[in-house]
Amino acid sequence: MDKFTLFHKWFWVGLLVATIGGFSGIIFGLALLAEPEHRKEGWILTIWSLIVMGALSVWIVRGA
Repeated sequence: MDKFTLFHKWFWVGLLVATIGGFSGIIFGLALLAEPEHRKEGWILTIWSLIVMGALSVWIVRGA
């Protein structure tokens, strides 16, 4: 299997994890930031996780 295709699948799995559980997405994003060839994807996952966690926090504070 092509290395890029395999990573592409893991990126989408990471995006799903970041949406469902924001803290796990941050950890996965930070792990990708440590890899020089995947820094762009690491930033995307980390920022997406922070946005999801922020939106959930606002929703919960306002009384759901």
